[in-house]
Amino acid sequence: MIQLIKQVDPPKAQIVTIPEGYSGQRIDNFLITNLKGVPKTRIYRMIRKGEVRINGGRAKPDSRIADGDNIRIPPVRMAASDAIGNFEFLEIEKSIIFENELMLIVDKPAGMAVHGGSGLSFGVIEALRAARPKLPFLELVHRLDRPTSGCLMVAKKRSFLKKIQLELHDKSRLHKYYDVFVHGNWSANIKEVTAPLKKNTLKSGERISRVAADGKGCKTKFSVLSQGDGISWLRAQPVTGRTHQIRVHCAHKGYPVIGDSKYGDELRDKALQAPRMMLHACSLGLATIAKPKADDLEGFWVESKLDAQMDRFAKRFFS
Repeated sequence: MIQLIKQVDPPKAQIVTIPEGYSGQRIDNFLITNLKGVPKTRIYRMIRKGEVRINGGRAKPDSRIADGDNIRIPPVRMAASDAIGNFEFLEIEKSIIFENELMLIVDKPAGMAVHGGSGLSFGVIEALRAARPKLPFLELVHRLDRPTSGCLMVAKKRSFLKKIQLELHDKSRLHKYYDVFVHGNWSANIKEVTAPLKKNTLKSGERISRVAADGKGCKTKFSVLSQGDGISWLRAQPVTGRTHQIRVHCAHKGYPVIGDSKYGDELRDKALQAPRMMLHACSLGLATIAKPKADDLEGFWVESKLDAQMDRFAKRFFS
């Protein structure tokens, strides 16, 4: 069963990403199973009224769900005994793709925040702490935007966190790579983008970045992996770590990230029926030192495959 967040007053709509193993199930049966305490009449009424959506589109009772789908569930009140707040719907344990005594790496689902805040009561780090209550220390090493999927590192010891953050600042050993699908046929001549970025916070608390002469220096390296009909599959390596760096650099060059609601092209996204922002943290690693010192961190390399949504999109548009 996919568990939902415990509701508060007033209850809020939720977005649930379907994990593997549910493909082909009818949406009405899925909701009946997972919304314990909610009458069937209420479930069918909210489907009929268009309150339940699959990847942004209205659902019918017999609509079939697929792995990776984003399901919008409207505000509902469940019986108190059935309202569960243990974050199991994240299946966070199954999302861990690498772990040792110092840290772990989660394959973060798209649509999940890395931490609570800005109206969210939870995030990946809260889910991990709930799943691993005996671990005295769990802290994010870096962040991923909520719409981005893929490799997210979490420190299990404060000493490791301090050392790995020094590596992040140094930029010589720690490397992060992203798969990104963009509109347009990316020019092979664009190997890197160095436009400075300036971060602004809106009154709503939303963070945005823009290219500005007085912004902070940054660099993103790009290579073309494949091209389709007016779209490109890129491998991006952010050398610096500014807010929304890859997204803004792509848009600045005229190749917005597909599905990016903040910096993208809404009309072209609709034409492609983009189900989400097409940005995935595909690999993360620390280079091995030939002659390490006693206090040097051991090298590692972790990779994450495209999630179900990006994989289906790639098979549709890239040969």
